[in-house]
Amino acid sequence: MVPSRLPIWHRLSIRVLGPRCKASRADDPRGEGGGSDSPVRKDQRARAIAARDRAFLVRYADDVTAVFSQEEDARRVWAVLPRRFARYGLTLHPEKTRLIAFRRPSGVDRDATARPKSFDMLGFTHFWTRSLRGYWVIKRKTAPDRLSRALRVIARWCRHHRHAPVSWQHAVLSRKLRGHYSYYGITGNSVAITRFRYEVRTRWRKWLNRRGGRAHISWPEFHRLEERYALPAALAVHSSYRRAANP
Repeated sequence: MVPSRLPIWHRLSIRVLGPRCKASRADDPRGEGGGSDSPVRKDQRARAIAARDRAFLVRYADDVTAVFSQEEDARRVWAVLPRRFARYGLTLHPEKTRLIAFRRPSGVDRDATARPKSFDMLGFTHFWTRSLRGYWVIKRKTAPDRLSRALRVIARWCRHHRHAPVSWQHAVLSRKLRGHYSYYGITGNSVAITRFRYEVRTRWRKWLNRRGGRAHISWPEFHRLEERYALPAALAVHSSYRRAANP
């Protein structure tokens, strides 16, 4: 997933979302939304909203984040968007549409309560934190609700297929893990994907123990089982460090 970035300096033209965005996103684990062939991209008649300072858009399908260097510009667009959407019979989502002061913290600010709010987009939580060298940087991690939802799906699958052959269960769970890494395996998110793998192992063992007429599988026994059926290790597939080392 690579969102389209539209850097525009000193002026921002926001194309209002067109109606009936039904293009499918097969590779997006969240479901459906407007794709590259949707009216979002085809609508060329929307009027422009001018920004007085630096601004840009990050858009993927029908999810949009508009970033402004000046709060005044952000509030002007915030005030205009509902009326623009109304022309197409659309409304802004009351919970997902927010105005957030996502500024870089001051260099001397070490009070966690004074840090800017985080926000979620496309399954990731975006937040400010300090790098190993002490600089303020923006990082992304798996959004808590997406992690919980993914683990519920895994637990449900393990429960429904606990009587299937272990080799088949291992093959399917391995594909599910690789798919998770392919989306959430980005630089700085290793803790979340490592936790996801651990939780998958825990749920798999739990439901293997629920198979009727079979002996309880202790953790040492499960470790021996993993020697033959090891799940894929957590991997940051989209690692900026790996790309830098192998240009």
